[in-house]
Amino acid sequence: MKEKAHKKIIKITRSSFLALFAISLVAEMFFVHPHVIFGPEASPFFYALFGFGSGVILIVLVKILGLFIKRRPDYYQAQNGKGDE
Repeated sequence: MKEKAHKKIIKITRSSFLALFAISLVAEMFFVHPHVIFGPEASPFFYALFGFGSGVILIVLVKILGLFIKRRPDYYQAQNGKGDE
């Protein structure tokens, strides 16, 4: 039961993010008037794609960093020699 609800929440979250991404693409077409300095900025949807890509890169970096700094589940119990007795 919980797994079904969890999958539903993931589906809703993913759909919401994709809808917000699509809205930002449409908004960029009508409301953003870029002042181009570099060549790639002139391409359509550059700012939305740049922001989305930056977010994805940050998430991947955090996942990689988490591999190096995470602790064992019994880390605090092993230090004092006792469990939660």
